[in-house]
Amino acid sequence: HFEDGQFVIRYLLSLDEPLVGFVSSAIYHYRRRADNSSATQRSMSLPARYTSVPKYGFLDVLCQARQQLGYVPEWLQNHILYELRFYLKAAYEPGGVNLANLPEVADTFLELLTEILSYLDRAVIEAFDAQPLPSLWRDILLHAFAGEPWHSPVIHITSVDPVSGLQRLEYRFVGPLPDEDFVVGQRTVVPTFSKVRSVRMFDRTVMRERLLWVPTQEPGTLALWGHKLPQRFGRPDAVPGMLSPAGRGAPASKSQHRQWLSRGQLRRSAWQVRGSLYRKIARSTLLRRQYEGAWALDDGPGGMLRSAEDFFVYLRSHRPEINSWFVAEPGTETWRRLTGLGHGNRLLKRGSVRWQFLLLNAAVLVSSDPDPLAHHPPAVTKLQSRGWRSVFLPATVIQQDLSNALNPKELDLLVSTTNEELQSIVADDTCYRYTAKEVLLIGLPRLDRLREIRRATPVAERDLVILSPGNRDGLLGSSNPYLTAGVWMGGGFDSSVDMDTWVELLRADHFQQALKKRGLSCALMIDQDTRIWPREAIPDSVRICSWSEVDPAAWLARSVVFVTDYSPLAYDADLIGASIVHFQAPAASGPEPSRLISPSPGIGAVNYDVAGAVNFIVEQLENESLDPAPVVDRLKAKVAENDSAGARLAVAIADLITSA
Repeated sequence: HFEDGQFVIRYLLSLDEPLVGFVSSAIYHYRRRADNSSATQRSMSLPARYTSVPKYGFLDVLCQARQQLGYVPEWLQNHILYELRFYLKAAYEPGGVNLANLPEVADTFLELLTEILSYLDRAVIEAFDAQPLPSLWRDILLHAFAGEPWHSPVIHITSVDPVSGLQRLEYRFVGPLPDEDFVVGQRTVVPTFSKVRSVRMFDRTVMRERLLWVPTQEPGTLALWGHKLPQRFGRPDAVPGMLSPAGRGAPASKSQHRQWLSRGQLRRSAWQVRGSLYRKIARSTLLRRQYEGAWALDDGPGGMLRSAEDFFVYLRSHRPEINSWFVAEPGTETWRRLTGLGHGNRLLKRGSVRWQFLLLNAAVLVSSDPDPLAHHPPAVTKLQSRGWRSVFLPATVIQQDLSNALNPKELDLLVSTTNEELQSIVADDTCYRYTAKEVLLIGLPRLDRLREIRRATPVAERDLVILSPGNRDGLLGSSNPYLTAGVWMGGGFDSSVDMDTWVELLRADHFQQALKKRGLSCALMIDQDTRIWPREAIPDSVRICSWSEVDPAAWLARSVVFVTDYSPLAYDADLIGASIVHFQAPAASGPEPSRLISPSPGIGAVNYDVAGAVNFIVEQLENESLDPAPVVDRLKAKVAENDSAGARLAVAIADLITSA
């Protein structure tokens, strides 16, 4: 990487008057391999991309420029900023997990970045517009590594909630938290909700962000260190559009520029006409009678864990007065299942015209899809700005940091299930931009159903040991390819290494003997095509099937031991009393997987070799106290109880959308 950039830069630095010409008729063929093995597709996951490239590439040409010219030309600074943008993108990409999170790699890269930034002028960073640069990234480049305290010169009003009568103020800072003084009229007001958010880059805090929910009844002022700051509406970290024709895709001539603008104006005009027409139809008496104030529920294109679906079934059964609708794809198991339950007239196809009319009239959108665009679908927001309240109902208890995916969603309500999960989101110095105002301890309706099935399963029928490897790939389901391709869970399943190790575990005599001794069955449950597994190498007594082929809750209800590397279902199994064993096969190269994604605190132990994992599993199976009967007490100790989660969630959403 950057070998061509370094060569061209060194060549240009050798010229008295360097000049680059761009040929507009040139065609560039760019190859991306289907197996994601090309250098550009893999580079951000390699340690050398964060150590060797900055040191021997970027710093090399910056030092050479200063030695030869006595300064760094602006064109070179812009080129380095263009390259640095890829690192910022990797750090904040939803689903982006790479080897730069390793301590030794992160420390080296951030030291190199500090040195690189010492060569770049503040004015050049402020003016950079070759690619969109969100203000957060710009602030990081300008202030995070400068070695001195700083805070935003402007307070941003990023949200106004008319129901609660509160508005959210935000500012960023480096160094100690500034002394704050929020004054309304003649009195000092204490924020109703507040938080300090950690802005991290490769697992290192480089900046912080202050979030304050304060009253809106009267105009107020916020002073930092005794100085009143101006206020401005809008999020500071919104991605700006292209700031000049010099950006990517810009036309090469004035005539082409006029054509470029004309095409853009035509597209905008077409959407404006379509939006006006759709809004007029959506406000018609017929459609308002059908969809006005509706609750739209959606599990995304995956939806295997049925989080929103189970809540929808609860609403239709217990709260039929609520105008609830479910969004899915015709022909899917979800569609057939809900149709079989008699809810076929309440199903809408995602992306259809009726779906657009639903959202144009809806009061709330409840989704378990972690994709940032799930609550702001462009097919609807291009027609009309979002008028519904956004509720994120996770598919399962959040165990990893999903802040990069959830922060852009502008959620009005985020459902949490355990106190640990709640604090991991709302506590100071976490990466989420949500406070105790938006995150409530409610529980998942899906777990209500899991508990009911578990209680209805006799102890004698709880006879299953589940091995669930490689469930990093799309178990939660999302319309974001990064979140379904396994990137956010630490990488895809390596069939050449992981699979052989799991097969070795299944074939272990000690393991098979322990199963027979207890009279237990074993199931290999995966989230991929079962045909890629070597059936001939796996004992006949082991059933192999995909989670998509079964009802996960029904199978979990039979489990006594759950063995996995990354599956989020480990928390579900733990909540109903199964013993959890974390087994992470040694990687063929690079760090152990556990250093990328840590297992949930307090759930099981981590085993890195087959012998250790087998011994631990057998120890659990031979434990005479391995009795799943006292599951109710365990659930009450861990999960938000009282009533059902469905009932609590319905009340919370009703309160959310009630007019002030």
